[in-house]
Amino acid sequence: MVEVIENSWSDDGKYDSDHITANQDDPSSSKIETVVEGGHKFTSCQCYCCDLAFQLKRVERDIQQLKNRAKTRDGNGNTKQYATRTHAKGNEKNESHEIGSDVIIIGDSIVKNIQPRKLTRKKVHKYTFPGKTAGEIEIEKEINFDNLKPIPSHVIIHVGTNNLPLESATECAQKIEKLAKKTKTQFPYSKIGLSGLTMRHDIAMLEKIQEVNKKIGHICKKLEISFIDNSTIDDTCLNGSKLHLNAKGSAILVVHFINFLKGGSASVSPRKQRHQDFPRSTIQKLGELLEVIVQPQKNIHRRKN
Repeated sequence: MVEVIENSWSDDGKYDSDHITANQDDPSSSKIETVVEGGHKFTSCQCYCCDLAFQLKRVERDIQQLKNRAKTRDGNGNTKQYATRTHAKGNEKNESHEIGSDVIIIGDSIVKNIQPRKLTRKKVHKYTFPGKTAGEIEIEKEINFDNLKPIPSHVIIHVGTNNLPLESATECAQKIEKLAKKTKTQFPYSKIGLSGLTMRHDIAMLEKIQEVNKKIGHICKKLEISFIDNSTIDDTCLNGSKLHLNAKGSAILVVHFINFLKGGSASVSPRKQRHQDFPRSTIQKLGELLEVIVQPQKNIHRRKN
């Protein structure tokens, strides 16, 4: 006795064994009928027909995925990306949004010296708001979104410098988070990077800067955006104002932004930072040890002479 085995595939293309029935007690059972979506049937005297039909189904799915790829190429050979969103509540209508290669920078006076041509070959829209706090920057009013089509691939935010003298670390972080949320709402398909506050010595703010940056890191995890760590920018990166960056500081900030645009690690964890500093500290200690060893030998040669 042979029972018909109906193969069933779920939406993700996996083989559904719950719909399989067979006379396993009869090893001579070999006739298998496989029902494939669309009404096509495969019948064989060999048991491996099930695997064959399953492979055919996978091929069909792969072909369909290739046809519906999210990436296509325009007439100039440039890659265009598309983001698709399916509406909830039973509405199966999909919206496709073209994602371009443009980059947006939203920041205070710290980013004023960044030259877009040194950042990337892509088109960069830089919006600077000198003197404004994070809460005073209203992107929905300050930015003409009609000029930002297609959707930018990346958005970089660097704000909070002007909040430090006026607000507590908690209030400053809250204003930054609010702007980050607005940006993510406005650009839901773009990759967003939130840049940490840079060093300043015009006023005593070191501890507050570190506290705000720690909170910014938590904000990035909460909003699922990237944190751009600027902790390597020290007092040697400041100009005469002890607030704004000099050429060295701006160059380092550009490197951090480039790492984010290239999809690399935009932030460095304290543990990783310690590993990076290990060779430098080791070499320094070895140098000090050699001086201790070599110095007595020099004194011995002098005594012999």
